[in-house]
This record gives sequence, C-alpha cells and structure tokens, in this order.
Amino acid sequence: MRLFLTDDQKEFFQKNRFIEIEGLLPLEKITQIEKLSDLTLAKRSENSFLQGYDLWRDNKELKEILHKRSLIKIIAELFNTFPLRIAFDQYIKATSPSPIQTTWALEELSCIKPLAGSMLIPLSFSKPLKSHFPFPQKIGNVLFLAPDYPIPWPLLFGSEGLKLLIVNFAPEKAIYQQETRDPHQHVLKKWGYAFGDSLNNQHHPLLIIHRDSY
Repeated sequence: MRLFLTDDQKEFFQKNRFIEIEGLLPLEKITQIEKLSDLTLAKRSENSFLQGYDLWRDNKELKEILHKRSLIKIIAELFNTFPLRIAFDQYIKATSPSPIQTTWALEELSCIKPLAGSMLIPLSFSKPLKSHFPFPQKIGNVLFLAPDYPIPWPLLFGSEGLKLLIVNFAPEKAIYQQETRDPHQHVLKKWGYAFGDSLNNQHHPLLIIHRDSY
C-alpha cells in the first residue's frame, strides 16, 4: 500500500503541532517493533530508560522498519524537512519514579538541536491515558509531534503497562550541544562528537535527501 499525506493533514499538523495518523503502521509491524525492541533492550547491560536509547543501532530488523523509505518520505513531508536525518530513538516502559520529573518538549530536553519532529509509536498499554496530551487511544495509531510540543513525561512513565517507542528526527545541519536536562547528553562522545560538532552521516545518517527520493 502506498503511503501519502493529505493537504488537510499537513495543515492540521502545522496549526496544532501534533497529528495522530491511523493505519500508518499495520498491527503486525507494531507487534514486531515491540518484540524487536524488547529483544534489543534485553541484550544490553540492564533493562532501563538509559539503555533504551538508540535501539536501531543494535538491531538491523528494527532499523529497516523504522527507516523504511516510504515511511520516511511521509515523515519528511509532514515535518517539511529535506534532507532529514535520524536523531535518536527512545524506548519507554512504565516505571516509577519517572526518570524525567516534569513536562518538557523534546527540543528542550535533547542535546541534538534543532530537531525536526518526533514519531511516537504506542506498542502496548493497559488503560488509555486520561489527559489533554493527545496520546493515541488505539494500538496501531501513530502520533507525530513538533519539537516544541510539551510532553508530560511523568504521566507516560506512570501509565500502567505502557510501552512506547519515540523516534526523533533532525535536519541535515543539526548540532550536538551541551544540554544538562538530557539524560543522554554524553552518549554521543563515544562516537567521537564534541559539543558544538555537526551531526555526521556516519553516525546519524541522512534518511532522505530530496522530496522526490523514494
């Protein structure tokens, strides 16, 4: 099935800074993402929020799903960002206490600046979230957020049975900056980055370059 965005969807996102899209990922893909995420996390040293960072780097199958060209083209169009590169992904499981203690937009938290936007993929939850935050109430729906959209982190981490994968994207000229609010602010140093460096294609590859790229 060919994926596409309508003009109404793009306009809604630009106006409201979020949009929930149904049917972008079939349920079997959601199940596969959950399985691969759990498997990748289990192979790391501990099952924690800090270890749930950048799962795509350790799992080729997960990378192929999340970086599929047809999906990335939709994302780049929605964020109106060409070229578009991967910034990071973050696997979240319900836990108490929350490792992030207040509501922050991802652009405020991330040491990668600027961000283009985020894709939130709910993988499982016990109860729908009761909040003004537009979290999908149905597995299979995907939420896209602009970088400045506030996220109630304590609510997410406190949601019973929640598993969530957040995939974050950046423009080509994104930079690694010191950000003390980012729990992962020093991770990029292991790939040779220093504060002030531009992201490079070796460690944060471009996923799409032109609007007509497939």
